[in-house]
Amino acid sequence: MQSLKDNDFISEESRDLYISAITVLGDREDQQDCFGYILKDNAIYLTVCDGMGGYSGGKLASTVAVKAFLDYFSQDTEMVLGSDCLTQSTVFANSAVYNLANDARRCGSTLVSVIIRDKALYWNSVGDSRAYLFRGGSFVQFTKDQNYRVVLDEKKKAGLIDEIEYENEAVRGDALICHLGMESVGLIDYNESPLMLLPDDIVILMSDGLYKVLTDEEISSVLSNFNDVNEALYALELKVRKVSKEKNIRRDNMTVATVKIK
Repeated sequence: MQSLKDNDFISEESRDLYISAITVLGDREDQQDCFGYILKDNAIYLTVCDGMGGYSGGKLASTVAVKAFLDYFSQDTEMVLGSDCLTQSTVFANSAVYNLANDARRCGSTLVSVIIRDKALYWNSVGDSRAYLFRGGSFVQFTKDQNYRVVLDEKKKAGLIDEIEYENEAVRGDALICHLGMESVGLIDYNESPLMLLPDDIVILMSDGLYKVLTDEEISSVLSNFNDVNEALYALELKVRKVSKEKNIRRDNMTVATVKIK
C-alpha cells in the first residue's frame, strides 16, 4: 500500500500488528511526503519519505523512493529480517531517485523505514525523518538526524569550535548532510541487532512536519492520553494545528505512521 494523498488517514491490522497513518498537506501547495507498507500476519515493512521542498522534484522523489522500497520487498514472500536487506532496499531507492535528476530538475528525499517480524525490529534512515518507540509512557527517538546540527554538536563536543562559532553556524543546522538522490548514500543510520518489542509498544515514523512543531514531550503527552492509536493521531493533528496558529508557524507537510504491537 502506498499513499501520497493530502489529508489522508489509513488503518489496517493483521494477526500481530496494527498500523495507522495520517498525512496532512499543511500550508504547502503540494504533498511531498509519501509513505508505504507491506503488511502480513506477523510482519510489516514500512517507510516514510519526505521529498525535499527546495528541490523541484521533491514530490516525485518521495513517490519514486517509496515505490522502489515496496518493489524491492514485494518479491520477498518470506519477509526476510535484518539490517542488510534494509540497507540494500535503501541503496535501491537512492538509485531510483538519483536517476530522476537531470539538468532541469533536482530530486531529493529523506527516508525512514522499519521491518518488524515476530516482534523483532530493524530500522534505518537517511536524512531527518525520524522513528521513535513509545513504551509505557516513555518516548524515545532511535534514529539519528543527519543534518548540519549533528556535525556542529560533534565539533563542539570535541572542542573544535567554541560557543560563539556554534551559534553562528547553527542557523544552518537543519541543512541535510545526506539524503536520497545523491550519487552515493554516504550515511545510512541503522541497527545491527534487533530491537525486541513488547505487546502494546508503538513504533512511530514521522516526517519533520510533526517534530518541528511539537516537542518530544508534547508528542509523548498526546500519546499517553489515548489508548486508541487512531484517536491519538487525530489529536496530534489538532495539537499541531493549534500550536502552529498560536506561534504563527507555516506548516510543512506532515506524515505520521504508527505500528502497534498486539
